[in-house]
Amino acid sequence: MRPTPRTDPDATAPTIPVSKSKRPQPSHYVLLVEDEVDARRAVVDLLAEAGYAVLAVADGREALDSLRSGPPPCVAIIDLMMPGMNGWQLIDAMRTDAQLSRIPVVVISARTDAAPPGVRRVVRKPFRSEELVAIVRKLCDQRHPITG
Repeated sequence: MRPTPRTDPDATAPTIPVSKSKRPQPSHYVLLVEDEVDARRAVVDLLAEAGYAVLAVADGREALDSLRSGPPPCVAIIDLMMPGMNGWQLIDAMRTDAQLSRIPVVVISARTDAAPPGVRRVVRKPFRSEELVAIVRKLCDQRHPITG
């Protein structure tokens, strides 16, 4: 069962804000996996302002459940150090699933010395907003090129 979208980044349930200026395609969203409420809120706000829908969850288990029950995101942004199923375990589970292994993964973490294999980018916390938005834009545009 897919979690109910919410607009409160502090909630344990996922958050899906959508920019008013540009409504992304249903599968053109970013998955954010971050256990720290303030960090989750900051990334959700940043990406929503850049025009992306964001599904934000607090741990790897929630992320895996969401990935298996809905359309794939254009990119998954994953923190490595989380309680429960951590980022390494989530990325490993994604790598062993034929469908999920196609999703580009960006790691955001204070630890950048041990990034799991298959990760597209590692962004060290604290990060520059422009850097993260540029990475997301590049990866999402590769998966969903703008036509017209």
